[in-house]
Amino acid sequence: VKDYSYHRVIWKDMDGDGDLDAVTARFHNTVEEQNFLWLENPGQVVPGWAQHVIYNQGPDVSFRNILLNSSGLPFDCFIA
Repeated sequence: VKDYSYHRVIWKDMDGDGDLDAVTARFHNTVEEQNFLWLENPGQVVPGWAQHVIYNQGPDVSFRNILLNSSGLPFDCFIA
């Protein structure tokens, strides 16, 4: 997390443990290194949350979490 700039954050339980995790986008210094990731809430006060990169090299800022429905089945999606 050092030397990164973070943008939008969506609070969402990504691992099904009941804790809200942080889904975010970030860039490193020159904007050439961009990641879309989620930070795992450990459920207790500890320094640092585990990082789970979803996608490298983008998106930088613009993403949304939406719920799509197809044939009665829900699909929880991130759109970038």
